[in-house]
Amino acid sequence: MAGEFQRPDPLVFDENIAENWHILEQEFDIFIAAAHRDKPRRTQAFILLNLADPEAIERERSFVYAQELTYEI
Repeated sequence: MAGEFQRPDPLVFDENIAENWHILEQEFDIFIAAAHRDKPRRTQAFILLNLADPEAIERERSFVYAQELTYEI
């Protein structure tokens, strides 16, 4: 199904990264809503990394994520 939709262009790191990220984010949201809205969030995150480009994957590997907090009521 995803082949029917235009994929976002990869993220460009050698120009205005903030603006390029904003554009990719908007295009990705449209792409996911159109082609992959039924997929789990984790799968959607992997799709984002795949579309962003190999450099984005390499940079993501250096991220340190906080554990998800759960609250009991």
